[in-house]
Amino acid sequence: MKDNKFKNVILWITYAVLLLFVMLNFKTVWDIILKFFSIMTPFIYGFLLAYILNFLMLFFEKRVFFKIEEKNRKLRSLNKTLSLICTYIVAFGIVTFLVAILVPQVSKSFESLYQNMQGYLNGAEETLNEVLEFFDNTFGLNLISENQLNKFIERMVSLFTGSDMQNFYKDLLNAIFPAAINTASNIYNWFIAIIVSVYFLACKEKLCAQVKAVSYAYMPKRALNKAIEIVNVSNNMCGRFLIGKLVDSIIIGILCFIGMSIFRFEYAPLISVIVGFTNIIPVFGPFIGAIPSAFLLLLIDPIQCLWFVVFIIVLQQLDGNVIGPKILGNQIGVSGFWIMFSVLVGGGLFGVSGMVLGVPVFAVIYDLLGKNVKTRLKYKVVNHGLESEEKIDVKNDTEENNEE
Repeated sequence: MKDNKFKNVILWITYAVLLLFVMLNFKTVWDIILKFFSIMTPFIYGFLLAYILNFLMLFFEKRVFFKIEEKNRKLRSLNKTLSLICTYIVAFGIVTFLVAILVPQVSKSFESLYQNMQGYLNGAEETLNEVLEFFDNTFGLNLISENQLNKFIERMVSLFTGSDMQNFYKDLLNAIFPAAINTASNIYNWFIAIIVSVYFLACKEKLCAQVKAVSYAYMPKRALNKAIEIVNVSNNMCGRFLIGKLVDSIIIGILCFIGMSIFRFEYAPLISVIVGFTNIIPVFGPFIGAIPSAFLLLLIDPIQCLWFVVFIIVLQQLDGNVIGPKILGNQIGVSGFWIMFSVLVGGGLFGVSGMVLGVPVFAVIYDLLGKNVKTRLKYKVVNHGLESEEKIDVKNDTEENNEE
């Protein structure tokens, strides 16, 4: 008994010392963590890619090639090999098909935009001149006189960027080179990630068995049960969310292209790709995609820009109230406030990937914490005479959504 108490005291002292060390050296520790994640980026991407493709591989294993294994258990490896090959054939086929359709259209949009940009800028300048002249004549603000448009634009740039036009252009040019380096780095990371994903899927049973063996060997039974619960909840929420969000974004991109083509908006392929891609980001994705697209149309035709904004609002309402719930359902079970919170925190820590993954990760934490709170409250109601749960009113968002 005394030995157990002594071990507990040593354990708590160790935790306290580690916590104090982290608090005193937080910046250094955080930099190390970020460096570690930077090094592990290809493996993280590879794991996520393998995780998503595993759903397709399971389909081939259990629905297409399952008869091979039923006839002879020794042919299990053949079933797995054929499923793996077909998974990547289908995945690369879909990507190739989309690229073959989208790249020529988007390239034409970029080419047309490059050729007509000067005309769009001249038209925008004339429109801005007319607007400023209207304010001059109506309110006597003297916003533009003796060709003061350039100075007005410089004042706006200085207001929003904190520097003059020359420094603004210099900063813009300086940002191009790091952006190119970052793009090349991402291409390299994804190339390695594809190779890593193949290894993950090819050895998934062996890797799972190794992780399970290590867990059973070193983790206490109570901690092991909690770890299994966390893995199950994470797999349930994250898997369906990621697959559902990808499908939802593809549908939104297609609907955006169809709608823009019907209403004869300019640069429909380019804008549809932007809207569909950014729609993967919860909450802020539609705005991130719509703002630059609307600005582009504003240069061409302000009226077209206005109708585009109306169209995007209607499309996002359709997505939020009809398409999204049908595909994603209520598996997240987190209120809008916490979704926004998780997107902001995830984006601040890990950029775009953090914005996408922040919601399912937070949903897992939220679900597990909610269950723990209810368990502890029930314990206190029974053993300490706490108020009944009805008076405390601790329903979580998942239960409220299910009741609705």
